[in-house]
Amino acid sequence: MQEIPDFSFSGLFNNIIKMNQRVVNNYLKNFFGYHHDLRDIGHTYFDLVTKLCVKPFEMIKVSHFYMEYLKNQQAIWKEIFIEHKQNGNSLGDLFNNGDKRFIDSEWCKYSYFNFLKENHLLLEKLSLQIITLKVGIV
Repeated sequence: MQEIPDFSFSGLFNNIIKMNQRVVNNYLKNFFGYHHDLRDIGHTYFDLVTKLCVKPFEMIKVSHFYMEYLKNQQAIWKEIFIEHKQNGNSLGDLFNNGDKRFIDSEWCKYSYFNFLKENHLLLEKLSLQIITLKVGIV
């Protein structure tokens, strides 16, 4: 029979304090990198909004991308929850070339997880469309 160690509050608090110290030390080590990332995100967002305001046609493209996203999301919902298709991998084939995020069978076995997976891939597709629009590749 396995012996259960005694619970001690002091050990619990010491471990919590150690974890907090690690988090704070990591934040302080990477402080400049975090703020640099926020600056880059803000700059990119400002560029995107400026492009959308200056060129109304770009706003129509983004609106079209978003409407396509909503239409595909409804189709995924219908396939998974109404028609009960367990292995809905419609978008997975498009994006998962070498991607191991959704390789586990649990993602397709359970309807809710399958919907989360497909919705994540759909959002990824929308993000890539908007990013390529911002960069000007499209």
